[in-house]
Amino acid sequence: MTQRTSAQGDAETGRLWLVRWTEEYSGDFTRVCQDPEAMCFISGGGPLPVDVIGSILRRTLAMWDEYGYGPWAALDKQTGRWVGRIGLNLLADWPGPDKWEVGYELAPEYWGRGLATEGAREAIRFGWQHTPLTRIISATAAGHHASRRVMEKCGLAFQAEMTFRGAQIAWYAIDRPAGRSQGFQVRSRPRRRR
Repeated sequence: MTQRTSAQGDAETGRLWLVRWTEEYSGDFTRVCQDPEAMCFISGGGPLPVDVIGSILRRTLAMWDEYGYGPWAALDKQTGRWVGRIGLNLLADWPGPDKWEVGYELAPEYWGRGLATEGAREAIRFGWQHTPLTRIISATAAGHHASRRVMEKCGLAFQAEMTFRGAQIAWYAIDRPAGRSQGFQVRSRPRRRR
Protein backbone atom coordinates (compact mmCIF):
# COMPACT_ATOMS: atom_id res chain seq x y z
CA MET A 1 0.00 0.00 0.00
CA THR A 2 1.31 3.46 -0.82
CA GLN A 3 1.83 6.17 1.75
CA ARG A 4 -1.30 8.25 2.20
CA THR A 5 -1.34 12.00 2.04
CA SER A 6 -2.82 13.79 5.01
CA ALA A 7 -6.49 14.65 4.73
CA GLN A 8 -8.79 16.36 7.21
CA GLY A 9 -9.15 14.14 10.23
CA ASP A 10 -6.16 11.90 9.54
CA ALA A 11 -3.40 11.49 12.13
CA GLU A 12 -0.32 9.40 12.75
CA THR A 13 1.70 7.95 15.58
CA GLY A 14 5.18 6.45 15.59
CA ARG A 15 3.90 3.19 14.12
CA LEU A 16 0.42 3.91 12.78
CA TRP A 17 -1.29 5.87 10.06
CA LEU A 18 -4.77 6.76 11.36
CA VAL A 19 -6.94 7.52 8.34
CA ARG A 20 -10.54 8.40 7.70
CA TRP A 21 -12.71 5.30 7.59
CA THR A 22 -13.96 4.28 4.16
CA GLU A 23 -15.70 1.22 2.78
CA GLU A 24 -12.27 -0.02 1.69
CA TYR A 25 -11.74 -1.32 5.26
CA SER A 26 -15.10 -3.09 5.64
CA GLY A 27 -13.75 -6.53 4.75
CA ASP A 28 -10.95 -6.32 7.32
CA PHE A 29 -13.37 -5.15 10.02
CA THR A 30 -15.83 -7.92 9.13
CA ARG A 31 -13.03 -10.50 9.46
CA VAL A 32 -12.27 -9.27 13.00
CA CYS A 33 -15.96 -9.23 13.96
CA GLN A 34 -16.28 -12.86 12.87
CA ASP A 35 -13.12 -14.03 14.66
CA PRO A 36 -14.02 -15.93 17.88
CA GLU A 37 -10.83 -14.78 19.65
CA ALA A 38 -11.43 -11.12 18.79
CA MET A 39 -15.08 -11.35 19.86
CA CYS A 40 -14.37 -13.07 23.19
CA PHE A 41 -15.27 -10.00 25.27
CA ILE A 42 -17.79 -8.51 22.84
CA SER A 43 -20.13 -11.37 22.03
CA GLY A 44 -18.81 -14.18 24.19
CA GLY A 45 -16.75 -15.51 21.29
CA GLY A 46 -19.51 -15.82 18.74
CA PRO A 47 -19.20 -14.03 15.41
CA LEU A 48 -21.24 -10.85 15.13
CA PRO A 49 -24.17 -11.22 12.73
CA VAL A 50 -23.61 -9.65 9.31
CA ASP A 51 -26.48 -7.18 9.85
CA VAL A 52 -24.88 -5.96 13.12
CA ILE A 53 -21.51 -5.51 11.39
CA GLY A 54 -23.24 -3.61 8.60
CA SER A 55 -24.93 -1.33 11.12
CA ILE A 56 -21.58 -0.58 12.83
CA LEU A 57 -20.00 0.22 9.47
CA ARG A 58 -22.88 2.50 8.42
CA ARG A 59 -22.68 4.38 11.75
CA THR A 60 -18.90 4.76 11.36
CA LEU A 61 -19.29 6.33 7.91
CA ALA A 62 -22.18 8.50 9.16
CA MET A 63 -20.02 9.91 12.00
CA TRP A 64 -17.43 11.05 9.48
CA ASP A 65 -20.12 12.57 7.27
CA GLU A 66 -21.93 14.36 10.09
CA TYR A 67 -19.10 15.40 12.45
CA GLY A 68 -15.96 15.28 10.33
CA TYR A 69 -14.36 12.69 12.65
CA GLY A 70 -14.98 9.19 13.94
CA PRO A 71 -13.14 5.89 14.20
CA TRP A 72 -10.06 5.67 12.02
CA ALA A 73 -8.70 2.79 10.02
CA ALA A 74 -5.35 2.11 11.71
CA LEU A 75 -2.65 1.08 9.26
CA ASP A 76 0.82 -0.28 10.03
CA LYS A 77 3.31 2.33 8.78
CA GLN A 78 5.91 -0.30 7.85
CA THR A 79 3.66 -2.63 5.87
CA GLY A 80 0.53 -0.60 5.08
CA ARG A 81 -1.56 -3.46 6.46
CA TRP A 82 -4.83 -2.82 8.27
CA VAL A 83 -4.34 -3.11 12.04
CA GLY A 84 -7.80 -2.25 13.28
CA ARG A 85 -10.40 0.40 14.00
CA ILE A 86 -9.28 3.01 16.54
CA GLY A 87 -10.61 6.43 17.45
CA LEU A 88 -13.51 8.51 18.64
CA ASN A 89 -16.81 6.68 18.46
CA LEU A 90 -20.27 8.05 19.25
CA LEU A 91 -22.26 5.83 21.62
CA ALA A 92 -25.67 7.38 20.96
CA ASP A 93 -27.38 5.02 23.42
CA TRP A 94 -24.93 5.67 26.29
CA PRO A 95 -26.97 6.58 29.39
CA GLY A 96 -24.75 9.50 30.46
CA PRO A 97 -24.37 12.96 28.93
CA ASP A 98 -20.90 12.29 27.46
CA LYS A 99 -21.42 9.93 24.56
CA TRP A 100 -18.09 10.00 22.69
CA GLU A 101 -15.76 7.17 23.54
CA VAL A 102 -12.25 6.29 22.55
CA GLY A 103 -12.54 2.80 21.14
CA TYR A 104 -10.21 0.24 19.62
CA GLU A 105 -10.80 -3.07 17.88
CA LEU A 106 -7.59 -4.64 16.59
CA ALA A 107 -6.96 -7.76 14.58
CA PRO A 108 -5.63 -10.38 17.04
CA GLU A 109 -2.25 -10.60 15.28
CA TYR A 110 -1.62 -7.01 16.47
CA TRP A 111 -2.54 -7.53 20.13
CA GLY A 112 0.10 -7.12 22.82
CA ARG A 113 2.24 -4.61 20.90
CA GLY A 114 0.99 -1.39 22.49
CA LEU A 115 -0.78 -0.30 19.31
CA ALA A 116 -4.21 0.13 20.95
CA THR A 117 -2.63 2.43 23.54
CA GLU A 118 -0.69 4.34 20.90
CA GLY A 119 -3.77 4.88 18.74
CA ALA A 120 -6.09 5.67 21.65
CA ARG A 121 -3.70 8.30 23.01
CA GLU A 122 -3.69 9.97 19.60
CA ALA A 123 -7.49 9.83 19.47
CA ILE A 124 -7.70 11.62 22.84
CA ARG A 125 -5.16 14.22 21.73
CA PHE A 126 -7.15 14.68 18.54
CA GLY A 127 -10.33 15.06 20.60
CA TRP A 128 -8.87 17.91 22.62
CA GLN A 129 -7.35 19.68 19.61
CA HIS A 130 -10.03 19.23 16.97
CA THR A 131 -13.42 18.71 18.64
CA PRO A 132 -15.62 20.52 21.17
CA LEU A 133 -15.61 17.50 23.51
CA THR A 134 -15.03 18.23 27.19
CA ARG A 135 -14.99 14.58 28.28
CA ILE A 136 -14.12 11.35 26.50
CA ILE A 137 -15.28 8.01 27.88
CA SER A 138 -14.38 4.40 27.16
CA ALA A 139 -16.26 1.21 27.98
CA THR A 140 -15.33 -2.46 27.93
CA ALA A 141 -16.45 -5.78 29.34
CA ALA A 142 -15.77 -5.71 33.09
CA GLY A 143 -13.47 -8.74 32.81
CA HIS A 144 -11.47 -7.44 29.84
CA HIS A 145 -8.34 -6.54 31.80
CA ALA A 146 -6.14 -5.83 28.76
CA SER A 147 -8.63 -3.25 27.46
CA ARG A 148 -8.92 -1.69 30.91
CA ARG A 149 -5.11 -1.38 31.07
CA VAL A 150 -5.14 0.48 27.75
CA MET A 151 -7.67 2.94 29.19
CA GLU A 152 -5.56 3.48 32.29
CA LYS A 153 -2.37 3.96 30.26
CA CYS A 154 -4.22 6.64 28.27
CA GLY A 155 -5.08 8.55 31.44
CA LEU A 156 -8.74 7.57 31.70
CA ALA A 157 -10.00 7.10 35.26
CA PHE A 158 -12.31 4.30 36.34
CA GLN A 159 -15.87 5.53 36.90
CA ALA A 160 -18.05 2.49 37.60
CA GLU A 161 -19.21 -0.94 36.59
CA MET A 162 -22.73 -1.12 35.21
CA THR A 163 -25.00 -2.98 32.82
CA PHE A 164 -24.98 -1.60 29.27
CA ARG A 165 -26.54 -3.31 26.26
CA GLY A 166 -27.22 -6.34 28.45
CA ALA A 167 -23.58 -6.84 29.51
CA GLN A 168 -21.61 -6.01 32.65
CA ILE A 169 -19.13 -3.30 31.64
CA ALA A 170 -16.54 -1.07 33.25
CA TRP A 171 -16.37 2.50 32.06
CA TYR A 172 -13.65 5.09 32.30
CA ALA A 173 -13.42 8.81 31.49
CA ILE A 174 -10.95 11.60 30.94
CA ASP A 175 -11.76 15.31 31.09
CA ARG A 176 -10.32 18.01 28.88
CA PRO A 177 -7.20 19.26 30.69
CA ALA A 178 -7.65 22.52 32.59
CA GLY A 179 -6.40 25.50 30.69
CA ARG A 180 -6.54 23.63 27.40
CA SER A 181 -8.53 25.83 25.08
CA GLN A 182 -10.93 24.34 22.67
CA GLY A 183 -8.86 25.22 19.62
CA PHE A 184 -10.89 22.92 17.44
CA GLN A 185 -12.09 23.44 13.92
CA VAL A 186 -15.29 21.55 13.39
CA ARG A 187 -16.39 21.29 9.84
CA SER A 188 -19.63 23.14 9.38
CA ARG A 189 -21.86 20.96 7.33
CA PRO A 190 -25.64 20.84 7.34
CA ARG A 191 -27.09 17.75 8.94
CA ARG A 192 -28.80 15.31 6.64
CA ARG A 193 -32.51 14.92 7.04
CA ARG A 194 -33.46 11.34 7.82
